[in-house]
Amino acid sequence: MGTHRKTISLLAAGILAGVVLAVLTAAGYHYAGSTEFCASCHSMGDAHREWQHSMHKSFACIECHMPDAGAFTRFTYKAKAGLLDFYHESLRDYPAAISLSEEGRKIAEGNCLRCHRATVENTFMIRQPPGNCTACHRDLVHGQGIPTGRAVP
Repeated sequence: MGTHRKTISLLAAGILAGVVLAVLTAAGYHYAGSTEFCASCHSMGDAHREWQHSMHKSFACIECHMPDAGAFTRFTYKAKAGLLDFYHESLRDYPAAISLSEEGRKIAEGNCLRCHRATVENTFMIRQPPGNCTACHRDLVHGQGIPTGRAVP
């Protein structure tokens, strides 16, 4: 009977550890998608300040900068982008003017069209290369100034 009780105790401890790990992972993933988390990086100070004064301030960073896809795709993209950002943030080697990667630009512009398709679908803009919103509207949300990399107070 002692062995049976130990097995049940180990199984219960394993299940409890799994549940705690899952809850912590979900909470971390959710927090890592918050605007407060994005703004906590030294290099995002200017981008965050400009966003606070934009017409898009009611939208979290991930609504523009994460793919509009399933959970697995979003999770893997967030992990890849987050590790890359962590690497550059740790080395403090971001350029003075941060710009989107080609993949990041496609994601952001796809999200522009997700919200604004009805606005542009009957105009010349929809005939531009698909998702070429930032060609004219690059500074709409994050302003025109060159980021200084100052931390958010």
